[in-house]
Amino acid sequence: MLVTIAAAACGGGGASSDASAGLLQLKAVAGPTCPVQQAGKDCDPRPVDRAVVRISAAGEDVKRLTISHGRARASLPSGSYTLVVEEGSGLQPPDPLTVRIRDGETSTVTLSFDTGIR
Repeated sequence: MLVTIAAAACGGGGASSDASAGLLQLKAVAGPTCPVQQAGKDCDPRPVDRAVVRISAAGEDVKRLTISHGRARASLPSGSYTLVVEEGSGLQPPDPLTVRIRDGETSTVTLSFDTGIR
């Protein structure tokens, strides 16, 4: 499982006008997509659809996001959140993970789903 978390400062005019909020961006991909990678054949991970991600803080559910075309986003108050993939894609979901949201920043998380192809 690969989970990538990156934070970048947002300039003025971001998605949220609340100064105590940040943006969570999810990217969801599934791989491997080929049993054996061959020269000239595209075996890049594919976007995931219909997976539901539960976001919680301090044991309380805060929000649920449905991934569409490999992406989802939410504005959240600053703090630490646990992300759990609940259902949807029919693929092996990644393990739960924790992400920190900071005021005025964007936190990008890549969720890597396992297709089971070997």
